[in-house]
Amino acid sequence: MAGFGENQIVDILQRDQEQALACHRLVFCPAISTGILRPYLNFSKNWRIVDEEIVKEFDRFYSVLCVERGEETNVNDNLDLFIGPFNMSRPHPLLIDYLEDCRGRIEVDEWKHVAKKKKLYCSFLRSVDKALEQKEQLLERLRQQQQPANAITTAETVL
Repeated sequence: MAGFGENQIVDILQRDQEQALACHRLVFCPAISTGILRPYLNFSKNWRIVDEEIVKEFDRFYSVLCVERGEETNVNDNLDLFIGPFNMSRPHPLLIDYLEDCRGRIEVDEWKHVAKKKKLYCSFLRSVDKALEQKEQLLERLRQQQQPANAITTAETVL
């Protein structure tokens, strides 16, 4: 499901719950991120995130979520809940830019439509800020992920 905002995706899942539950796996690519989709999936007890990816097209970032039916959750804290468990455990090369983009959109108040869900909005904002505070740790994890490939290349060069 792509091209809808997170609020619309949640509305569709709630309205057509029986039809959605007939699917084993769903893929979401919200056009507008508001911080509502991940918590809904986590707390609905019907869906669990099995993979996620950050994509940048032109100057826009998108979060692609692959979810499957199930109650298991891999969410340990608000960072996992709002930024994503896979994004935090295996940082994506675009994660920092994505977070900074989210923060910038929050600062220009592009998210007025979530004002009704102020508590959720504030939690999302705090999570983005907390993740950005961990910028150096995330970058170090990224470097470590890239090292094995470099080590193999170096070993092949020596041989």
